[in-house]
Amino acid sequence: VSGQEVGELAFLRDRSRMLGAYRRELLNLALLFAVVGLAAWLALRRIVVRHFVRPLAELREVTESAGRGRVVDTMLSLRGDEMGDLGRAVNRLIAELRASQEERMRRVVDAAHDAVITVDPDGVVTGWNLQAERMFGWTRDEAIGQTLADTVVPPEGRAAHLADLRSWREGGTGLVLNRPFEMTTRRRDGTSFPVEITMTPVHSPEGTTLAAFVRDVTERREAERAIRVSEERFRRLLETANVVPWEASSRTTRVTYVGPQAEALLGFPIQDWCEEGFWINHVHPDDRREALTQL
Repeated sequence: VSGQEVGELAFLRDRSRMLGAYRRELLNLALLFAVVGLAAWLALRRIVVRHFVRPLAELREVTESAGRGRVVDTMLSLRGDEMGDLGRAVNRLIAELRASQEERMRRVVDAAHDAVITVDPDGVVTGWNLQAERMFGWTRDEAIGQTLADTVVPPEGRAAHLADLRSWREGGTGLVLNRPFEMTTRRRDGTSFPVEITMTPVHSPEGTTLAAFVRDVTERREAERAIRVSEERFRRLLETANVVPWEASSRTTRVTYVGPQAEALLGFPIQDWCEEGFWINHVHPDDRREALTQL
């Protein structure tokens, strides 16, 4: 019996030792699994970040840039996996969208009645619509890449044009911007003609472009000259007639014009006739009511 009791006590001590060993093994296994799991998680996270998160972030940046009107190449297109296929598809889509926008804008500009010319800060032509072709005689392909100084600016105005362009490029105020002004330009055949120009800077992510809207004012100048000639002819006719031509406001009765015959026939200086109430005060009292009625 004592031997059994001793043996039983010895067995209990062995089981306790075995349980401790099991606990240590389990703890070691748990630590091993934790380390392996952490390593696997870090590796998986690295794979996800490398293959999905970063490419998607880059893809988002590309699409946002495209939304702002700027097209940039993406590194996704260099990959050989599905993300690379997606990047190449996005690049094609952005290029197609930009080409479509440019074509639509070109059609709108070509439909304008004015010549529309765009140049870079050095004065090199980057855009040339159909009306510019008709007005100056240069085709779009011939004009793009040349400078304004070599195409539409007359020789006598080139030095001033280049100086104004340089001043504007350096931050000065050499160019007249955002308001119309008139100047003389030349056609491809060398003939000169007057135009009205409005120049506006256009800012974009690619840089600054100058847009010039040009209108041929030859007919307007001729019409204005014809009006001046006609007015001068009519004035001479009035001033040589044997009558006193005059003009007065029906609201104020002030004389706004009187021919030089007034002074010769009536003796009053011309400037006196334009004073308030002068002429009506010199009409006979019996005739003033009728004179005012006729006015």
